[in-house]
Amino acid sequence: MILVPYGKYDVSKDALQYAIDFASAHQIDELLCFRATEHSLSQNELSALKEEIQHEIAPYLKDNTDLSIEITIENGAYDHVIDKLVASHPIRMIIAGIRKAKGLEKVLFQGKAAKILRHTDLPVILIPEHFAFSPIQKIMFASDFKPIPNDDALDPLVEIAKISNAEIRIAHVRTEKGHLSEEEILEMNRESALFKEIPHSFKHIHRSTISKGINYYLKLKGDHDLLVLVKRKKGLIGRTFSHDHAIEFALQPKLPLLILNEG
Repeated sequence: MILVPYGKYDVSKDALQYAIDFASAHQIDELLCFRATEHSLSQNELSALKEEIQHEIAPYLKDNTDLSIEITIENGAYDHVIDKLVASHPIRMIIAGIRKAKGLEKVLFQGKAAKILRHTDLPVILIPEHFAFSPIQKIMFASDFKPIPNDDALDPLVEIAKISNAEIRIAHVRTEKGHLSEEEILEMNRESALFKEIPHSFKHIHRSTISKGINYYLKLKGDHDLLVLVKRKKGLIGRTFSHDHAIEFALQPKLPLLILNEG
């Protein structure tokens, strides 16, 4: 089951359409579409709002008769509703829309996307405005080659790549000169073993910032369908992908961003 926040903005409708197409392509037959009111509505008001949303999303299902969409409207804060739904449903992933932002603080610490990332360890795919789903064939995994304690952390990426017959390009950006450390080499070898059944390659990039390196590789290839980062416990995106690096691809997303949890 995929959890999909659904609001009044077009970006949430774009994310719903992406989630429907993603589910159809990845053998997932259930979506849970929700809205958090963030204030108290009566039962009649909740029922009316649910009926309104059912009417809005009906056209999305005309070509997806095998897909079931459950709709729930909950009174309460956005993050609390997410916690409740994740605890009570077999949710494997969250797909949410993200609007362009003016500042990194808004994206990482104030917006609804930040609340999702803070309140769940589930894989999250953030969908840019007006982005239409296409089969996932080329995946860029931005790796910092730091040890990931949980061997299962990259399983969602492996599963997506296998089902899609996709290629994974592992990009490692260095901001300092020099060779890989022994620790980094061990993690690179571990990643290679995890992706042994999937076409994959490594690219080492040297740039003054992490974001410049990632953007360089995205533009160099120009054909990626998905960008993947790992959320570290020591920060929202981690020691390497921290807010200090002004990550432009998170601020002005041009393609779906899959965020995995290291634990």
